[in-house]
Amino acid sequence: MTGKEAHASYMREYRLRPEAQRKHREEASRWQREHPDQAKARNARYRARHRTPRPTPEQRFWAKVARNEEGCWTWTASLSTSGYGQIRWGEKTLRAHRVAWFLTFGRWPDGSLLHACDNPICVRPDHLREGTQRENLLDASRKGRIRNQHGLAPSKEYW
Repeated sequence: MTGKEAHASYMREYRLRPEAQRKHREEASRWQREHPDQAKARNARYRARHRTPRPTPEQRFWAKVARNEEGCWTWTASLSTSGYGQIRWGEKTLRAHRVAWFLTFGRWPDGSLLHACDNPICVRPDHLREGTQRENLLDASRKGRIRNQHGLAPSKEYW
């Protein structure tokens, strides 16, 4: 049981009134002022015991990927409304496959990233390739993933 848990348990068990809680805190503060070296050592020991190293953004990312040697590397965390993986990266929410590209190649993709496997949750770098928006639309049209206003995939290439 940690110190905070023990303190909370003590407070619950004895149901100290607010005045008694205030008095208890004042006594603890007084002891810390009278014994600064012991209090500092106690705090340092507590922090050392209970501190866990914070994972790097790269470690956070790859921890959310289920790797399969033969096929796709599946994103197992949050998905966008369009079905692509997404992750909070600094102040922004980014598509997971774009972050995988960045972590693998050390640069952000110039334009669109096309999935060779047609799996939106795949983040395997060798299943991704850079392309233009035009190439992406042509690829989607050829594979029947784009519908027109009548609900049909275009039969001819108009681009």
